[in-house]
Amino acid sequence: MEILDMPAVDVAMLIVLLVSAGVGVWRGFVYEAASLLGWVVAYVGAQRFSPWLMAQWSLQGYSPELGRGSAFALLFLAILLIWALAARLLRRVVHATPLQVPDRLGGAAFGLVRGVLILLVLATVVGWTPLKNLEGWQASQGRVWLERLIEGLRPYWPDGLTETVQDQIPEKARDVLNGR
Repeated sequence: MEILDMPAVDVAMLIVLLVSAGVGVWRGFVYEAASLLGWVVAYVGAQRFSPWLMAQWSLQGYSPELGRGSAFALLFLAILLIWALAARLLRRVVHATPLQVPDRLGGAAFGLVRGVLILLVLATVVGWTPLKNLEGWQASQGRVWLERLIEGLRPYWPDGLTETVQDQIPEKARDVLNGR
């Protein structure tokens, strides 16, 4: 099968996978893994220390929710920035050693997994909307693989997730998606 004969949806999926793998090769596994861990650390750290930071601020006249949200956002970004700098330093150290090639190969694998996860999220959302009936989506071979993977993962979803998300789509958006 030539790329020019592929449905546009499959070409787009291939591009997502190639770009994600390319970014993984460029960054390397150590940096990718450290970056992912950084998001978790930033979230947990911001959750843990935002009440303390909020108590340090004098936000009289503002709602407590605004103070907590602002403290959380500031801490999250600060922790993420510091972690990113440390991850870049770690990447430079690894790339100055003979571990550079395995690091980049691991980064490619990490990138492919990330690309598949991105496509799974998109396929899940499309499956919850009338977009699933579009001709281009139905013609996609990638759609078939993703739907099989989604069906395999469905037993691990929280109960009622599909219905909850579908209920959140505004009625006007559903009408547009249904062509009304």
